[in-house]
Amino acid sequence: MRNERAALPDNETRCSEGVGTTAGKGPAIWRRWAPLTVSLIAGVGVAVQTFLNARLGAAVGSVDGAAAISSYCALVVAVVLGIASGAVVRAWKTVRRRGVRIRFWWVLCGMLGTFAMWVNTGVAPLTGIALLSIASLLGKLLGGLLVDMIGLSPRGKVPTTWSRVIGALLALASVVIGSLDSRAGEFLVLPLTLVVVASALVSVQLAGNAYLSATTSEPLAMSTSNFLMGALLMTAVLAVKGAPDIPPVGQLPPWFMLAGVTGVGIALAGAYAVQRVGVMALLVVQIGGQLIGAVVLDLVFPVGEVRPNLLTGAGVALAMAAVWATTRNPRAPDRARVRTDRTDCARG
Repeated sequence: MRNERAALPDNETRCSEGVGTTAGKGPAIWRRWAPLTVSLIAGVGVAVQTFLNARLGAAVGSVDGAAAISSYCALVVAVVLGIASGAVVRAWKTVRRRGVRIRFWWVLCGMLGTFAMWVNTGVAPLTGIALLSIASLLGKLLGGLLVDMIGLSPRGKVPTTWSRVIGALLALASVVIGSLDSRAGEFLVLPLTLVVVASALVSVQLAGNAYLSATTSEPLAMSTSNFLMGALLMTAVLAVKGAPDIPPVGQLPPWFMLAGVTGVGIALAGAYAVQRVGVMALLVVQIGGQLIGAVVLDLVFPVGEVRPNLLTGAGVALAMAAVWATTRNPRAPDRARVRTDRTDCARG
């Protein structure tokens, strides 16, 4: 991964262009809490997007159809915003000016987010959004540990701390307890395992996105690349499986584009926050928002066959404990990196 990090702009360039730093005007408390608040809202957005996709799947009678509609709508919105704002052109000029090469795997990582969205759309009607979010927590924590251990992100290798290991174990316990359906006696192993794997791959996507954002200096261009790759994956899979029977646009629910639009908002929020608080802080705060949104949605607008019960509540409580355990280390590498960047720029 050393060659990957060598492709990034050096600290002097990043400071002069304002890339990947937290320097800027405004009260310090705002610079600290704004990205965390955005991450929390984005987490709620993840739960809302899963809810909308599950409802859309029921409306069109196809999980594949709902995933395709969401993916293509997100692509259209991202492309329009990327071109209209000039972000795509600026990103291209920045890459050419810096003389860096975009690694192919950075771009391919966009497919991983679409895969996770596809899995969530299919699993939510079986498990409910709260239980799905608990499994997502486990996957993201395990994925984050793996990414840091092998040094896949621009930060390089990050030592594994006991707090993160304990957080992962608590997350595993939350999935086991929350997935025990006391009414039907079912243990939803396969669907929840798929959610864990898909969520772990999202951590790999974040690593690729971090490289793209740092290299292009345009989070919106990075998001456009993500959704383009996701749409290509969707098209390839549907070409093999066969296109689902999707009703005409006039017969779709009036809110059919909301899931895709929400996905674009989540991507932009992540791109904004990750450069200010780091990958791990972004993940855990976003997961907290996802759990809050999931519990509310399952209680008010349930979509799954498994309704929230005491076991689900215990699973959510353990999941929140996992979030706390993961973030309790005040010397987290992400925060240290942010402080270093800010100090270096101030000295420059």
